[in-house]
Amino acid sequence: MIFVGSPGVGVDHATDLHLPADHVWASTAEHDPIQEATVAWVNPSVPFGDLIFGTDPNSAKFGGHHFHSDPGDPNGDIAHGQYWDRGSSSLKNIGYIVAGQPSKVTP
Repeated sequence: MIFVGSPGVGVDHATDLHLPADHVWASTAEHDPIQEATVAWVNPSVPFGDLIFGTDPNSAKFGGHHFHSDPGDPNGDIAHGQYWDRGSSSLKNIGYIVAGQPSKVTP
């Protein structure tokens, strides 16, 4: 399973997806505004932490693998769609994951 620009996952840990944790991958571009979609954004009385839909799949506590994505365009919400740009590091890494070549993935 591959998460890109995820607003959170509705489970606490990668193994809760009923997959081996080493088959779960995630990345979020530095300028992707989805990172601002936190629980605290919706409900200020909740401490800052997880994303709006649950655990951040990029976090160490989630237990999957992280892969590199380019930072993306810092203007507006453009970065949220740039994971699929031809030649992008995210697209290359996704290709390695899908092809079963995890040793070539850039963390």
